[in-house]
Amino acid sequence: MPGKLTSPSQITVVQHRTATDFLSATHSYLRDDERSSGIVFAHALKRLRKEAGGILASPRDVEDWLRFPRHRVRDDPNAFWLTVWSIDPTTNTATLDLVLSCIDWTLGNYPIFLWSPQPEDKTWLVPRITKLTNHLLDCAPPERVFSVFGMTWLVKSFSEYWTGLTGYEVEPEPFYAALLSYCTESTFINSSSRLPAGHVIRLAAKSDAEEVAQLCKEFGDDSVSFSQPPIPEEIENDSDAETLTSDLLPHDLGSRKDRGARTY
Repeated sequence: MPGKLTSPSQITVVQHRTATDFLSATHSYLRDDERSSGIVFAHALKRLRKEAGGILASPRDVEDWLRFPRHRVRDDPNAFWLTVWSIDPTTNTATLDLVLSCIDWTLGNYPIFLWSPQPEDKTWLVPRITKLTNHLLDCAPPERVFSVFGMTWLVKSFSEYWTGLTGYEVEPEPFYAALLSYCTESTFINSSSRLPAGHVIRLAAKSDAEEVAQLCKEFGDDSVSFSQPPIPEEIENDSDAETLTSDLLPHDLGSRKDRGARTY
């Protein structure tokens, strides 16, 4: 287990080839900071349920599986996670510093996701991001890192070191910027505004597909566009195609000279 690894440098990088292995090492960290860890936690849980055969219906089921998997899980050739740990040589224990996910989904590759449970600290980050980027280059070709999503301080540092290693330039402006926020029962305040007459808030249904498609098109028309791989015929003709989301992403950067890594 990563919590018992030792390293002369006191910083070590571990590669995980299954969601079971990854979450066995990190589950408590991700669970305790779900407000921000969702960018890596949600995808890992989804893959974990697939590895377990769809039998994990509750958080308790997840914890039981991670303690005692019922069968051997094969390495996933299209996915891996990297975790960076700080080693305390006096106690021979480790603390999770960084998580990087490199996974795919139905239509291709997701961007690289970065997360840390630690507070922002540039000096602390430098040796860890250096080891992480070097290890990533040993695990994946540079063009796989076509886009990076994570907290700004992590993405900027990662991009700087990745450019130095590979020569891939970063887009001058983030392709996508988002604000991570949350609401709790104690901070929620009912709005004094009223919905227009005849309007209600509800979950979408299949009968809303046409209107939702129009909204997605309008969103896409206002977005920066870049080439997409064709959707495989078996997916395009799938009767469950309405379950696919609209987060389609490019699969490569092209050459080093004509396109750079896009940071989110």
